[in-house]
Amino acid sequence: MIKNHLKTAWRTLTHNRIYSLSNLLGLTIALLVFMLISALVVDELSFDRQWSNSRELYRMRIVPKETQEGFTNNSSGSPEGISAAMKTNFPEILGYTSINSNSQKLTVNRLSKQLAEISTLEIDSGFFNLFDTKIVAGNPKQIIAGAKNITLTASAVQKYFGGKDVLEYIL
Repeated sequence: MIKNHLKTAWRTLTHNRIYSLSNLLGLTIALLVFMLISALVVDELSFDRQWSNSRELYRMRIVPKETQEGFTNNSSGSPEGISAAMKTNFPEILGYTSINSNSQKLTVNRLSKQLAEISTLEIDSGFFNLFDTKIVAGNPKQIIAGAKNITLTASAVQKYFGGKDVLEYIL
């Protein structure tokens, strides 16, 4: 029975080529649009779900749309100190942190050979209070105590240092 259905479908496709191609093209475009929209929705709904308190985390940013001499500024950020001012004026804010992604790249050298350049983030002391990160080695209270301290992910330690202990290591 399926053999007969396939024969009939093939004959219809070959006899009405333009009609069949337009239907297949429309179906293909519709499925592509559906998959793209679904991927976008799934991505937006899963954003920051790796944190245990993700429903209580919010991001505040200002997106200026300035145009000067044909240049449009599409960067985002917030003025320094606005987090503390918001906490003072709104007591329902339980904590805040500042994250600066405009940092310089960190060059990792070992045995006088350059291994990699790692993009860095600058954070303040509130970061580890809001985000439940697992600290593998070191003292959590001293992680951001000085300007020359850094925190590496376990995968970065494995990749660049072979998994050995890098505490007190000078980059």
